[in-house]
Amino acid sequence: GCTRLPVTNAPYACAAGAQSNCLMHASACGTHLAMQSLPARRPLRSDCLCREHSSPWESPARPAPCRGVGVSSSRTTAMLALVGTTAHLSCRAARRRCGHLSLGVCPRSSLTSLRAAAPGKVHATGVGGSRSSRGAHTSARSSSSSSSSNSGRVCDAGPLGMSTLRQVIFVHRHGARFPTRPTGPEDLSWPQRTQFWDSYRGHLTPVGSKQLADLGEAFRDHYVASAPGLFHGLPALDGNAVVCYTSNVQRTLQSAWSFLLGALGCSTPVFFAFRSDRVISDRIRRSIGVPIFIEDAPRQDDKLFHEWRLHDDYDAWLKDNQQRSPVFHAMADDPRYWQLISKLQDASGLEKLGPDVPMLDRLVAAKDLDTMARIDEAHALPVLPNTEGISLTVEERSMLYSVGNEVKRCWFQDSAAGDVEKSFGRRGAGYLGHKIWRHLHERSAGRSRLRLVEFSCHDTTIAALANHLGIQLPEIDFAAYFVFELHDAAHVTTLSGTGASMDGQIREPAVRILYNPSPSRHGSFAELVPRVPRFKDPCVSQWDQLPVGALSLSALQEHLQITEIEECFQNLVALVDRRALEPTRQQLFSLLERSRATWLSLPQWRLRYLQSFQAFDKDNDGRIGIAEVQALLNEWGHNSDPRVPQMLWELFDCGPEDTITDEEFYLMMRALVGVRGNISAWTQQAQAQGAG
Repeated sequence: GCTRLPVTNAPYACAAGAQSNCLMHASACGTHLAMQSLPARRPLRSDCLCREHSSPWESPARPAPCRGVGVSSSRTTAMLALVGTTAHLSCRAARRRCGHLSLGVCPRSSLTSLRAAAPGKVHATGVGGSRSSRGAHTSARSSSSSSSSNSGRVCDAGPLGMSTLRQVIFVHRHGARFPTRPTGPEDLSWPQRTQFWDSYRGHLTPVGSKQLADLGEAFRDHYVASAPGLFHGLPALDGNAVVCYTSNVQRTLQSAWSFLLGALGCSTPVFFAFRSDRVISDRIRRSIGVPIFIEDAPRQDDKLFHEWRLHDDYDAWLKDNQQRSPVFHAMADDPRYWQLISKLQDASGLEKLGPDVPMLDRLVAAKDLDTMARIDEAHALPVLPNTEGISLTVEERSMLYSVGNEVKRCWFQDSAAGDVEKSFGRRGAGYLGHKIWRHLHERSAGRSRLRLVEFSCHDTTIAALANHLGIQLPEIDFAAYFVFELHDAAHVTTLSGTGASMDGQIREPAVRILYNPSPSRHGSFAELVPRVPRFKDPCVSQWDQLPVGALSLSALQEHLQITEIEECFQNLVALVDRRALEPTRQQLFSLLERSRATWLSLPQWRLRYLQSFQAFDKDNDGRIGIAEVQALLNEWGHNSDPRVPQMLWELFDCGPEDTITDEEFYLMMRALVGVRGNISAWTQQAQAQGAG
């Protein structure tokens, strides 16, 4: 009965099972007790308060996700006395049999306590239910018949479960963050002073940290506490069981750490290292704790999380792709969007939204305001508050939301027809896809003990990976994530293009791919629906239209493996493996020569290294000496250990048959990778200043 305008058009679930669209009404209504007023739109996790259960860990006969009053695990003791009776009545009024949630009641300092959180069965209700997500689950099952049109190797997902689980790869976006820049001179959400932006722009906020910690707890409930558990049989949690990779910015690093705290507990040691350092005393360091490997290179050179930036033609491709978007052209012909853009320009004061700018460019620029609106909503702030007092209606917010989603779709997907060959996904996330496959392959082959691999990245990374898989995602909200589950051998059927079985059933490792577009609104891990990408289709497919099930590891390998990189990697492993040989200068050059097609053929890399050489060669004599390198590194503030360039010279200046130690070789590799980022950053800065 509330007549106030809702802040967002997504429903809130309340304790009584009802729904409300009004943010202000939800926080004050007596009927909808203790509903979270944050636009995250999900109840905080609560202990089971029903009198029917003598213990919060006791399993009901038919468990269902609890819609009881939200209570965060950190405030359980204080809040139980306040809302206990009402929560019980709410559950009974809704006639629900309450499930239960693992709140970390017992210590999480060891694998024993992680597994002992719930004796017997543990039902992962995770972070709250969603009618819409369960509806999607039902409709997804009904669409499974469409899998016959997906040629390739498709697994029977029926027997897959915790008993067959071997490894989980978790690829997620960072949590809610501060904006990266002021929206405009009229914005009231955040300070305008430069001191604020110099210190906090783009950083993860406490809300974002909590999003990932909650996600980690839900992960623990589903994958760790459920018997036999992901870490079953391991004596301890360390870098041999868990590893994390993150880009080189604060929000992804902090998100990765927050997730691990939720998933593994505060007692599991976590250490940080740059990705190029992972080969240095790797076995010893992995026994210390769980490593978070930070990408060394700046964003423009980051191949793992920003590979598209290595392609000089990407910016031109993106501009053309946006201009060809039929969605943008339809918006440009709609008077409602003209009114919306004008209203946004009045509210923000942004010149790039002005009437003199072409409409298509104005629509693309409006994406920044959509991002700001999502940040405001995530932090329970008014949406785009401004000095003019202009506010958006529900319809206008939905329209702005559509603009932002179309901009994200155009990042990598062919905007005209979704043509896979014309899209940029393979060039934008090919290396990341290969690395995901390799982790699954190594674990399946028994050469890796890793049970959990985490990649903490950005919405652009998620979008590129999805396009590489031939998938169009519905949304990429804060903390959105992909899950790749590796399972023991399952029945696999080789299908023709018409769906007819060609080779009968065989058994091989299976992979389930799951996606959650908005953990703050959607259900738990248990409610996610595994879907099978159509790698053979010429056009991308929407996520919810893909068939339900699992695919074979070999099918994923056929699509993701980059053979040249794999051969190069194997050669490098053979080179540095002291059990086989000691690396020499001659062998190193032989390796580089064999791998030239992979490492040295890209024109943009040749150009960048030429620029780097010229930057080092201060006297322009075509040669570089140790003194020149060390002096320039010090000038740039690198303050590198003098032994690093010395190691390089000892390697390349020694006799071809002279061997080097493991430490020398690893230091050399570390210097090549680590210094590369500083070189590239310096050369780009110099070019921008006209000093290059």
